[in-house]
Amino acid sequence: MKFFLTYLVLLICTCLFGQQSKMSVSKSPALVGEPFEITVSILIPANSQVQISDKWDTLPIYFKNNTGSNTLADDKFEISSWSKNTKKQGDSIQWIGLAKAVIWDSGVFVFPSINYMVDKKVFKTDSLLIECQLEKKIQGKDLYEIRETFIDIAEAEKNIKEESKKLFYGIVILIVIVVFLIIFFLVRRVRKRSQLINSTEMSLADRAILAINELEKLQLWKSDRHKDHFVELSFILRSYFSAHFQLNLLEKTTAETLILLKQKNLSIALINSVEFVLMHADMVKFAQALMVENYILDLDNQARNCIQQTEVK
Repeated sequence: MKFFLTYLVLLICTCLFGQQSKMSVSKSPALVGEPFEITVSILIPANSQVQISDKWDTLPIYFKNNTGSNTLADDKFEISSWSKNTKKQGDSIQWIGLAKAVIWDSGVFVFPSINYMVDKKVFKTDSLLIECQLEKKIQGKDLYEIRETFIDIAEAEKNIKEESKKLFYGIVILIVIVVFLIIFFLVRRVRKRSQLINSTEMSLADRAILAINELEKLQLWKSDRHKDHFVELSFILRSYFSAHFQLNLLEKTTAETLILLKQKNLSIALINSVEFVLMHADMVKFAQALMVENYILDLDNQARNCIQQTEVK
C-alpha cells in the first residue's frame, strides 16, 4: 500500500511538471531585420529528461495577413541558431531551448507549438504570436524597407563572358586599324621618297622628254584639242630651255626666244629645229590650224631631239 501511494505521487508530479512549459519572445514587438530570441522553458522532475527536435529552422512559420488567414512565411522568418541548456531549480530541473531569429517583413507571425516527450509521455507547447514592425519614424530620417539582393551566378558568368568577348573583339579591331594605318603611312612615305629619289636622279632633259611622252599619251588631237596639245608642248620646250640656260622664256615670243637662244652659241641646225617646232605651235595656238596625227607626232619627236641635242652639247 505504501509503495502504491509513492508511485501515485510520482506519477501525479510527473504529469504536473511535464505540462509546465512556457514559450516566450525577447522582444514584442520586434523590429524588421533586428535579431531577437525565442525561448521554450520546460520544468521537469530532477530524474527526468526532455526529448525535443532541434530542427527549429524547418518549422512551418505562418504569416497572419489582414484577413486573418495564415500563409507560409518561408523567406520572411529566419532561424539563425538554436541551443539548449538546463538549470537546477529546487527538486526540479528547468530545461531551456533558445532560438535566435530575425524577421524580414512587418506583420504578425505565428510560431507553432512544439511536441516534446518527458518520460515517454508526449506534451505540446503553446503556439506563439510574434509581432514585427518597421522602425519607428524619426523626424528628419527616411525609412527604407529591407530587401535582399541575390545574384544569379550563371547569368553573371554569362555576362562576364559576353563582355570579355566584346572587349577581345574591340581590341582586335583596334589593333587591325592601327596596323593598317601604320602600313598606309609607311607605304605613302616610301612612295614619296621613291618619287623624290626618281625626280632627283632624272636629269632636266629626261624630265622634259618624260613630260612630252605623257602629253603624247593623252592624244588630245583626237578630241579636237589640237591647241591644248601644242600649248603644252611649247610650254615644255620653253621651260626646259629656261632652266637649262637660266633664262625666262615662258613670257617671250617665239622671235624673242630664238634671239636669246642664238646668244648661247647653239648650232644653226638646232636653232632651226627649235624654230620649226615653236612656229607650228604658234600656228595652232593663234591661227587654230589643224594637223594630222603623223605630223603632230613628228613635231613631238623634233621637240625631243632639240632637248637631247642641247643636253649633249
